[in-house]
Amino acid sequence: MRRPGLLHEGLSYYREHYRYLLVVGATYYGLILLSAAVAMAVGNSDAQLAQIQATKAAVSAAFPGLIEAYLTNPLLAVAYAFMVNFLYGTMLWIALPGTVLFALAPTLAFLRAFGWGGLFAPTTSVLASALAWSLPTMILEGLGYILAVIPSTYLGLSWLSPKTVFRGEALTRKEAFKRELVESARAYVWVALVLLIAAVVEVTTAQLRLHTALA
Repeated sequence: MRRPGLLHEGLSYYREHYRYLLVVGATYYGLILLSAAVAMAVGNSDAQLAQIQATKAAVSAAFPGLIEAYLTNPLLAVAYAFMVNFLYGTMLWIALPGTVLFALAPTLAFLRAFGWGGLFAPTTSVLASALAWSLPTMILEGLGYILAVIPSTYLGLSWLSPKTVFRGEALTRKEAFKRELVESARAYVWVALVLLIAAVVEVTTAQLRLHTALA
């Protein structure tokens, strides 16, 4: 009998934890909307623009060549954006903290969502246009982070409370952690795939936006 592929195994993992996935997804996107609503109510567009500029400067300093690649080398930009979002945005920001303490995985992801809402809130016509261009990337990239929260949470739970993750099985902390590590790796195939698609969409959108501005 043919063994299921990694994508199928990863999908089965998310089906098993679909309730938690729905809760995380609804909370994540809900926090973006809430933060955007707060920013629009406050209406401090000058502070928002300053924050956007500071964020761009920080990205340029931390990842030199990234913004330039968007303009000159789309394939390199896709690879660059994917690596930044997967290694830094996911593994270092969500997976590693969640493995140490399971509650950090959703907490840090939700903090990012709240920050995104305030950063991209359409408080002016210029920012509304920027949001329209960025929305597909935000949705896809956010989905990647949501998917990452699920295995990262259970990986942190596996060594802390094996019976919670593997009900009815008498596993040691080490055995539970090793088993969940394998299952989480299969789930992360979907995380990587979604973030790769998000990187392609992000770079393609940046190229279209540039051509539209120059037309």
